[in-house]
Amino acid sequence: MRAGKLRHLVTVESAIETPSDAGEWEVAIWAVFATTRAEITPLKGTEKFQAQHLDPEITHLVRMRFIDGIIPAMRIVWGSRTFDIKSALNIEERNREIEILAIERIGS
Repeated sequence: MRAGKLRHLVTVESAIETPSDAGEWEVAIWAVFATTRAEITPLKGTEKFQAQHLDPEITHLVRMRFIDGIIPAMRIVWGSRTFDIKSALNIEERNREIEILAIERIGS
């Protein structure tokens, strides 16, 4: 992975849940899991078609150096933009790079 492509400073956050009065679990706060450099790329054409086999809403591909423990229940925050993680792939299972398919939240 070329360091020059990692031009976005992002924060990976994990949800802290608490039980509601109705007995269901709800997100109370988002806690910082990691802050790192990443490459955020909007999907287009063939990439988007392939990603949509996982979820029809996938909008972005995020690449970063490997961080153990990133799961789809987390989110990525970049400036005022938020991306919900749908899949996190450890490229070639070498613990060097992770590719994340994400959906950008609009209006939040």
